[in-house]
Amino acid sequence: MSRKHPLSNTGHFLFNQAYKTKVPKNCIKSIIHNLFTSNYDKEIEETCENMNGASLKLYQYINEYAKIKKLNRTAIYNIIFLILTNGEHSISPQKVKFNIGFYLNLAIKAMNNNDHQTAIIIKASLENKYISNLNIKYNKSMIKKIKLLNERYGYYTDFYLQHICEMYSKYKNYEFIPSTLVIFINITKSLNSKQQSQKNSIKSLNYKLHEICSLKKNSYKNIKTKLCPIYYTETLNLAVTQNILDPKYLTEEKDEIIDKILDKYHRYLNYLLRLKN
Repeated sequence: MSRKHPLSNTGHFLFNQAYKTKVPKNCIKSIIHNLFTSNYDKEIEETCENMNGASLKLYQYINEYAKIKKLNRTAIYNIIFLILTNGEHSISPQKVKFNIGFYLNLAIKAMNNNDHQTAIIIKASLENKYISNLNIKYNKSMIKKIKLLNERYGYYTDFYLQHICEMYSKYKNYEFIPSTLVIFINITKSLNSKQQSQKNSIKSLNYKLHEICSLKKNSYKNIKTKLCPIYYTETLNLAVTQNILDPKYLTEEKDEIIDKILDKYHRYLNYLLRLKN
């Protein structure tokens, strides 16, 4: 499918970093690169670069668990909306499938670049019920990429065990960016555990994770990058949520309001898919 710009205006805003500088137009390398690179590839590359910088920036807040939780949660919700809509208005099931493919490609590129924060944020978004329960038939390429992500990271149900194991052996590598989402989930698990038989192993895990956090925070403390707006833009402030926000919802918790709006888009898309079939 040919698309001039895979990301919508809202997508560009949420993934943009103002500090980013462009390669000079007269650079021969840049000219050759542009001749053989599609807009799709360029957006994957630029978005991946911006998110990589944001992943480093997150480690400045790694000891603020409430903030890390909120930033990751906001990013996941915003990505879900960018897939099911485009952040501005509703879209067709075909476009949703295209979006899923785009974010899978972004996750794989981030994974290959050792930006596991970005890769797992996208993986978690795609695993959300509002996307995973859509009656969209994935092609072989998409299925293969999902399998690669599962094999590399594991699942939410096992606290992304594969990533934890890899993190243990590679965290001293400066280029290896562990997922703050996975760190947060596992530290929270250790704090909430009540089973005596698990206490020793969890205590050891907790100590190691804090060691990793300390090292990474120190390693990235002088990085001059910014968080992409995907992490801190309130989901309920997106045009696509404002358009159908029912005033009667405003007395409820924010996550409950978001879930109700997502459910509307999810049911609408499945309705269109049923008509098509």
